[in-house]
Amino acid sequence: MMWDTTTWDYLHMCFQGSHNRSRIILTTKLYEVAHYAKCKSEPHQLCLLIDDESWTLLQEELFHGQGCSPELGDVGLQIAKCCGGLPLCIVLVAGVLKEKKKRAESWKEVQESLGSHNFVGSEEGMSIIEFTTPSKTMFLYFGVFLRGKDIPVSKLSRVWLAEGIVEDHQEKGPEDVVKGYLKDLTRRNLVTYMKKKSNGKLKT
Repeated sequence: MMWDTTTWDYLHMCFQGSHNRSRIILTTKLYEVAHYAKCKSEPHQLCLLIDDESWTLLQEELFHGQGCSPELGDVGLQIAKCCGGLPLCIVLVAGVLKEKKKRAESWKEVQESLGSHNFVGSEEGMSIIEFTTPSKTMFLYFGVFLRGKDIPVSKLSRVWLAEGIVEDHQEKGPEDVVKGYLKDLTRRNLVTYMKKKSNGKLKT
């Protein structure tokens, strides 16, 4: 993922010519960066997923190729439609469903919370962040760090602790509580682990 043209200026010097048949796929959310870095062809803009594609992606996130039970098929398709063809929304919703029992009644609760239509840009759509995080404040603190950079867990923990947003727990220390929140955010596909220490603990 690339966020500015300067990065491409530094990077492209390492990949001069195409005689060795190597290829690079550059991804960015910024069209101006894609247009600046193009070589011959125009940037490829991804289209929204159709309903069947959305449902296929949702099933893959939830079942990893094992298939969905008939009981969940209809409601699952409706949930996929609510995501408006946006892969990120589908992945976020999959994180919610992973925490639910694999029953039609539980999934229907998720469907109702998303709204029956026009999920993208709606109040129901915007509320998905609150719906999928144990603490909206904790999640928003990720915005303090530089975009596109790894976030040190130790620094993030100190910020949360200094701001007093980590709730006291009788049986767990503050660091264990922080670890629990990070684990929850990861299960819900809002945060991705990047590096671990030699002892297995999270680094970034």
